[in-house]
Amino acid sequence: MENGNKELIWIVEDEAGLSKMMEIILSKEKRNFVIFHKSEDAVAKLDALKNTTEGKPDLIITDNNTKSEKSGMEVLEKAREIGGIRTIMQSSDSVEDDAKSKGAMAFISKPYTSNVALANLVEKTLAKPAPSYKTAWIVDDEADIRMILTDALELRGFTVRKFNSATAAIEALAESKPDIIITDLDTKTKETGIDVIKATPMGVKSILWTAVSDFHRISREAKNAGAAEVFEKPGNIGKIAARAEELVSNPEREPAAMER
Repeated sequence: MENGNKELIWIVEDEAGLSKMMEIILSKEKRNFVIFHKSEDAVAKLDALKNTTEGKPDLIITDNNTKSEKSGMEVLEKAREIGGIRTIMQSSDSVEDDAKSKGAMAFISKPYTSNVALANLVEKTLAKPAPSYKTAWIVDDEADIRMILTDALELRGFTVRKFNSATAAIEALAESKPDIIITDLDTKTKETGIDVIKATPMGVKSILWTAVSDFHRISREAKNAGAAEVFEKPGNIGKIAARAEELVSNPEREPAAMER
Protein backbone atom coordinates (compact mmCIF):
# COMPACT_ATOMS: atom_id res chain seq x y z
CA MET A 1 0.00 0.00 0.00
CA GLU A 2 1.24 3.46 -0.87
CA ASN A 3 -0.78 5.16 1.90
CA GLY A 4 0.57 3.92 5.20
CA ASN A 5 -1.47 0.97 6.35
CA LYS A 6 -4.63 2.00 4.51
CA GLU A 7 -5.75 1.07 1.03
CA LEU A 8 -6.79 4.01 -1.10
CA ILE A 9 -9.43 3.54 -3.79
CA TRP A 10 -10.41 6.20 -6.30
CA ILE A 11 -13.89 6.02 -7.79
CA VAL A 12 -14.40 7.96 -11.03
CA GLU A 13 -18.16 8.02 -11.63
CA ASP A 14 -20.47 10.86 -12.64
CA GLU A 15 -23.56 9.37 -10.97
CA ALA A 16 -23.40 10.59 -7.37
CA GLY A 17 -25.81 7.95 -6.12
CA LEU A 18 -23.85 5.11 -7.72
CA SER A 19 -20.46 6.35 -6.52
CA LYS A 20 -21.81 6.57 -2.96
CA MET A 21 -23.28 3.07 -3.23
CA MET A 22 -19.93 1.76 -4.46
CA GLU A 23 -18.19 3.31 -1.48
CA ILE A 24 -20.66 1.62 0.87
CA ILE A 25 -20.30 -1.76 -0.86
CA LEU A 26 -16.50 -1.62 -0.80
CA SER A 27 -16.01 -0.08 2.64
CA LYS A 28 -13.66 -1.94 4.95
CA GLU A 29 -11.54 -1.13 7.93
CA LYS A 30 -8.28 0.51 6.82
CA ARG A 31 -9.68 1.55 3.45
CA ASN A 32 -10.17 5.11 2.24
CA PHE A 33 -11.92 6.51 -0.82
CA VAL A 34 -11.65 9.53 -3.08
CA ILE A 35 -14.55 10.17 -5.46
CA PHE A 36 -14.28 12.07 -8.74
CA HIS A 37 -17.38 12.92 -10.75
CA LYS A 38 -15.38 14.04 -13.81
CA SER A 39 -12.64 12.09 -15.55
CA GLU A 40 -10.54 15.21 -16.15
CA ASP A 41 -10.33 15.82 -12.39
CA ALA A 42 -8.91 12.34 -11.88
CA VAL A 43 -6.45 12.82 -14.75
CA ALA A 44 -5.30 16.16 -13.29
CA LYS A 45 -4.81 14.57 -9.87
CA LEU A 46 -2.80 11.74 -11.43
CA ASP A 47 -0.64 14.31 -13.20
CA ALA A 48 0.17 15.81 -9.82
CA LEU A 49 1.42 12.39 -8.62
CA LYS A 50 4.17 12.10 -11.22
CA ASN A 51 6.91 13.05 -8.80
CA THR A 52 5.49 11.71 -5.53
CA THR A 53 3.88 8.59 -4.08
CA GLU A 54 1.91 10.51 -1.46
CA GLY A 55 -1.79 10.11 -2.19
CA LYS A 56 -1.18 7.51 -4.89
CA PRO A 57 -4.18 5.16 -5.09
CA ASP A 58 -3.92 1.40 -4.79
CA LEU A 59 -6.87 1.03 -7.15
CA ILE A 60 -8.88 3.21 -9.54
CA ILE A 61 -12.37 2.18 -10.59
CA THR A 62 -13.44 4.37 -13.49
CA ASP A 63 -16.53 4.62 -15.64
CA ASN A 64 -15.78 5.10 -19.31
CA ASN A 65 -18.27 7.92 -19.84
CA THR A 66 -18.47 10.50 -17.07
CA LYS A 67 -20.08 13.11 -19.33
CA SER A 68 -16.98 15.27 -19.17
CA GLU A 69 -14.15 16.45 -21.41
CA LYS A 70 -12.06 13.32 -20.85
CA SER A 71 -13.07 9.67 -20.85
CA GLY A 72 -12.32 6.79 -18.55
CA MET A 73 -9.86 5.54 -21.17
CA GLU A 74 -7.78 8.64 -20.54
CA VAL A 75 -7.83 7.88 -16.82
CA LEU A 76 -6.48 4.41 -17.60
CA GLU A 77 -3.76 5.81 -19.85
CA LYS A 78 -2.65 8.32 -17.24
CA ALA A 79 -2.61 5.65 -14.51
CA ARG A 80 -0.45 3.47 -16.75
CA GLU A 81 1.90 6.41 -17.33
CA ILE A 82 2.28 6.90 -13.57
CA GLY A 83 2.70 3.16 -12.99
CA GLY A 84 2.00 0.89 -10.05
CA ILE A 85 -1.76 1.57 -9.94
CA ARG A 86 -4.35 -1.18 -10.33
CA THR A 87 -7.33 -0.18 -12.48
CA ILE A 88 -10.83 -1.46 -13.18
CA MET A 89 -13.04 -0.15 -15.98
CA GLN A 90 -16.80 -0.24 -15.55
CA SER A 91 -19.14 0.58 -18.39
CA SER A 92 -22.50 -0.19 -19.96
CA ASP A 93 -20.73 -0.16 -23.34
CA SER A 94 -18.78 -3.02 -24.94
CA VAL A 95 -15.33 -1.54 -24.38
CA GLU A 96 -13.58 -4.33 -22.47
CA ASP A 97 -10.91 -4.99 -25.10
CA ASP A 98 -10.13 -1.28 -25.47
CA ALA A 99 -9.91 -0.91 -21.70
CA LYS A 100 -7.57 -3.90 -21.36
CA SER A 101 -5.35 -2.53 -24.14
CA LYS A 102 -4.99 0.71 -22.14
CA GLY A 103 -4.00 -1.12 -18.97
CA ALA A 104 -7.22 -2.03 -17.16
CA MET A 105 -6.64 -5.10 -15.02
CA ALA A 106 -10.34 -5.96 -14.98
CA PHE A 107 -13.68 -4.95 -16.46
CA ILE A 108 -17.22 -5.04 -15.08
CA SER A 109 -20.43 -4.32 -16.96
CA LYS A 110 -23.01 -1.84 -15.74
CA PRO A 111 -25.49 -2.44 -14.24
CA TYR A 112 -23.78 -4.98 -11.96
CA THR A 113 -25.22 -8.47 -11.78
CA SER A 114 -24.92 -8.05 -8.01
CA ASN A 115 -23.14 -5.94 -5.42
CA VAL A 116 -21.18 -9.05 -4.48
CA ALA A 117 -19.81 -9.26 -8.05
CA LEU A 118 -18.27 -5.79 -7.70
CA ALA A 119 -16.90 -6.49 -4.22
CA ASN A 120 -15.33 -9.79 -5.31
CA LEU A 121 -13.75 -8.23 -8.39
CA VAL A 122 -12.22 -5.44 -6.31
CA GLU A 123 -10.78 -7.90 -3.76
CA LYS A 124 -9.37 -10.07 -6.54
CA THR A 125 -7.77 -7.08 -8.25
CA LEU A 126 -6.26 -5.70 -5.04
CA ALA A 127 -4.76 -9.12 -4.30
CA LYS A 128 -2.73 -8.97 -7.53
CA PRO A 129 0.65 -7.23 -7.70
CA ALA A 130 0.47 -3.58 -8.70
CA PRO A 131 1.08 -3.58 -12.45
CA SER A 132 4.44 -2.72 -13.90
CA TYR A 133 2.62 -2.34 -17.22
CA LYS A 134 4.46 -5.02 -18.98
CA THR A 135 1.89 -6.05 -21.57
CA ALA A 136 1.42 -9.52 -23.02
CA TRP A 137 -0.93 -10.73 -25.72
CA ILE A 138 -2.08 -14.34 -25.81
CA VAL A 139 -3.21 -15.80 -29.13
CA ASP A 140 -4.91 -19.18 -28.77
CA ASP A 141 -8.24 -20.61 -29.89
CA GLU A 142 -8.64 -22.64 -26.67
CA ALA A 143 -10.37 -20.60 -23.93
CA ASP A 144 -9.02 -22.78 -21.11
CA ILE A 145 -5.45 -22.29 -22.29
CA ARG A 146 -5.95 -18.51 -22.54
CA MET A 147 -7.31 -18.42 -18.99
CA ILE A 148 -4.52 -20.51 -17.43
CA LEU A 149 -1.76 -18.61 -19.21
CA THR A 150 -3.39 -15.29 -18.30
CA ASP A 151 -3.31 -16.22 -14.61
CA ALA A 152 0.37 -17.18 -14.83
CA LEU A 153 1.33 -13.94 -16.59
CA GLU A 154 -0.72 -11.71 -14.28
CA LEU A 155 1.08 -13.22 -11.29
CA ARG A 156 4.29 -11.89 -12.87
CA GLY A 157 2.86 -8.40 -13.24
CA PHE A 158 1.75 -8.51 -16.86
CA THR A 159 -1.34 -6.80 -18.18
CA VAL A 160 -2.84 -9.38 -20.53
CA ARG A 161 -4.97 -9.08 -23.65
CA LYS A 162 -6.40 -12.26 -25.20
CA PHE A 163 -7.21 -13.18 -28.80
CA ASN A 164 -8.90 -16.35 -30.05
CA SER A 165 -7.37 -16.14 -33.52
CA ALA A 166 -4.22 -15.12 -35.32
CA THR A 167 -6.32 -12.93 -37.61
CA ALA A 168 -7.68 -10.84 -34.71
CA ALA A 169 -4.21 -10.37 -33.23
CA ILE A 170 -2.73 -9.24 -36.55
CA GLU A 171 -5.54 -6.71 -36.98
CA ALA A 172 -4.95 -5.37 -33.45
CA LEU A 173 -1.23 -4.90 -34.12
CA ALA A 174 -2.14 -2.19 -36.61
CA GLU A 175 -3.34 -0.01 -33.70
CA SER A 176 -1.30 -0.99 -30.66
CA LYS A 177 1.51 -3.25 -29.57
CA PRO A 178 2.41 -5.23 -26.45
CA ASP A 179 5.78 -6.00 -24.95
CA ILE A 180 5.44 -9.67 -25.86
CA ILE A 181 3.11 -11.98 -27.82
CA ILE A 182 2.62 -15.65 -26.97
CA THR A 183 0.90 -17.37 -29.85
CA ASP A 184 -0.26 -20.84 -30.76
CA LEU A 185 0.62 -21.98 -34.26
CA ASP A 186 -2.84 -23.10 -35.37
CA THR A 187 -5.82 -20.97 -34.30
CA LYS A 188 -8.19 -22.43 -36.93
CA THR A 189 -7.86 -19.40 -39.23
CA LYS A 190 -6.11 -18.72 -42.51
CA GLU A 191 -3.35 -16.84 -40.68
CA THR A 192 -1.12 -18.82 -38.34
CA GLY A 193 1.07 -18.05 -35.36
CA ILE A 194 3.96 -17.67 -37.79
CA ASP A 195 2.01 -14.87 -39.51
CA VAL A 196 1.51 -13.20 -36.12
CA ILE A 197 5.26 -13.32 -35.50
CA LYS A 198 5.98 -11.87 -38.94
CA ALA A 199 3.51 -9.03 -38.26
CA THR A 200 5.04 -8.25 -34.86
CA PRO A 201 6.67 -4.78 -34.82
CA MET A 202 10.33 -4.31 -34.03
CA GLY A 203 10.95 -4.31 -30.30
CA VAL A 204 8.08 -6.68 -29.48
CA LYS A 205 9.17 -10.14 -28.35
CA SER A 206 7.29 -13.25 -29.41
CA ILE A 207 6.95 -16.84 -28.25
CA LEU A 208 5.41 -19.61 -30.33
CA TRP A 209 4.08 -22.83 -28.89
CA THR A 210 2.75 -25.67 -30.90
CA ALA A 211 1.54 -29.26 -30.75
CA VAL A 212 2.62 -30.19 -34.28
CA SER A 213 4.50 -33.44 -34.79
CA ASP A 214 7.27 -31.80 -36.84
CA PHE A 215 8.35 -29.61 -33.94
CA HIS A 216 11.92 -28.92 -35.05
CA ARG A 217 10.90 -27.79 -38.54
CA ILE A 218 8.26 -25.41 -37.18
CA SER A 219 10.74 -24.17 -34.56
CA ARG A 220 13.25 -23.24 -37.24
CA GLU A 221 10.54 -21.51 -39.26
CA ALA A 222 9.37 -19.56 -36.21
CA LYS A 223 12.90 -18.52 -35.27
CA ASN A 224 13.54 -17.39 -38.85
CA ALA A 225 10.33 -15.32 -38.67
CA GLY A 226 11.59 -13.61 -35.50
CA ALA A 227 10.36 -15.69 -32.55
CA ALA A 228 12.53 -15.33 -29.48
CA GLU A 229 11.46 -18.72 -28.12
CA VAL A 230 9.51 -21.82 -29.15
CA PHE A 231 7.80 -24.25 -26.77
CA GLU A 232 6.14 -27.57 -27.42
CA LYS A 233 2.45 -27.74 -26.50
CA PRO A 234 1.25 -28.74 -24.00
CA GLY A 235 4.09 -27.28 -22.02
CA ASN A 236 4.90 -25.97 -18.58
CA ILE A 237 2.76 -22.81 -18.28
CA GLY A 238 4.86 -21.46 -15.43
CA LYS A 239 8.03 -21.91 -17.47
CA ILE A 240 6.49 -20.06 -20.43
CA ALA A 241 5.40 -17.16 -18.20
CA ALA A 242 8.84 -17.00 -16.59
CA ARG A 243 10.50 -16.92 -20.01
CA ALA A 244 8.15 -14.15 -21.12
CA GLU A 245 9.13 -12.11 -18.07
CA GLU A 246 12.82 -12.75 -18.74
CA LEU A 247 12.53 -11.67 -22.38
CA VAL A 248 10.76 -8.44 -21.48
CA SER A 249 13.05 -7.64 -18.54
CA ASN A 250 16.26 -8.52 -20.39
CA PRO A 251 15.53 -7.72 -24.05
CA GLU A 252 19.17 -7.88 -25.13
CA ARG A 253 19.69 -11.45 -23.94
CA GLU A 254 20.11 -14.02 -26.68
CA PRO A 255 17.21 -16.47 -27.14
CA ALA A 256 17.56 -19.78 -25.34
CA ALA A 257 17.42 -23.13 -27.07
CA MET A 258 14.12 -24.56 -28.28
CA GLU A 259 12.10 -26.06 -25.45
CA ARG A 260 10.40 -29.43 -25.59
